[in-house]
Order: sequence, then structure tokens, then C-alpha cells
Amino acid sequence: MTATADVVPVLDKRRSKWLARVQATIAAEAALAVLDKDLEANALQCEANKAALAAAITRTAELEKEIKALAKQRKQLRADRTGAKRVVKDARSRAKVTEKKFDKALIADLLQKAKTAALATNGAPPASRTRARTPAKAAARRRAPASANGRSARA
Repeated sequence: MTATADVVPVLDKRRSKWLARVQATIAAEAALAVLDKDLEANALQCEANKAALAAAITRTAELEKEIKALAKQRKQLRADRTGAKRVVKDARSRAKVTEKKFDKALIADLLQKAKTAALATNGAPPASRTRARTPAKAAARRRAPASANGRSARA
């Protein structure tokens, strides 16, 4: 019985060693599965990041083009604004000149009306505002000799 008794503890030892190694294998396989899953997630995240980077690079290029176009548009708008300011200045100047002419004509009209009213109270006939042209002066202008280049002497 000693031989059988000696065999049983050896078998128990080997069985427990085998079971421990099976459990270690199961634990290692579980750890491997977790690492495989993490590695796959890492690869997916890497691909997603590469795609995002490519999209960001494309977007950056688009934004740079847009910035360049906006700078060009700003330059054109500033030039247009300068031109518009010049037009406004010229229009104001012309309006001021026209206003002065209107004021002058208005004053002349008021003076003429006052003069006419004053003369009417005195009984004198109203004077004409425009001078009549004399036919001799007009005829002399029409008969002026032409210059050497074919244009009239009056021009």
C-alpha cells in the first residue's frame, strides 16, 4: 500500500498543478482578450484621429482660402469706399455751387420784384431784366473768318 499511497499524493500534486496552470491559462487568455479589445479600440481611435486630422487640414486650407478671399474683398471695398467718398465730396461741392447760384438768382429775383414794386408805386414802367441783342453784333459774329485749322474764330 505504500506504492499506492505514494502514487495518490503525486497524482493529487500533479492534478492541483494542472488545475492551477489551467486557471493561469484562463486568466492569461482573459487578459489577452482585454488587450486585444484595447488594441482594437486603439486602432479605431487612431484611424478616427487620422480622419479628423485630415478633415482639419482640409478645413484649414479652406479657411486660409476664405481669409485670402476676404482680404481681397476688403481691399476692393476700401477702394470702392475711397471712390464713393470722392463722389460724395464732389456731389457736395456741386450742390454747394448750385445752392450759391440759386441763392444769387433768388436774391436777384427778390430785388427785381422789390424794384418793380417800388417803380409801380412811383408810376414808372418796369425795366426789362434781359438786354436785347443788337442784330449788328450777332451778324458780325456769324461772319467771323475761320481759323487755320478749320474751326471758327469764336471757339
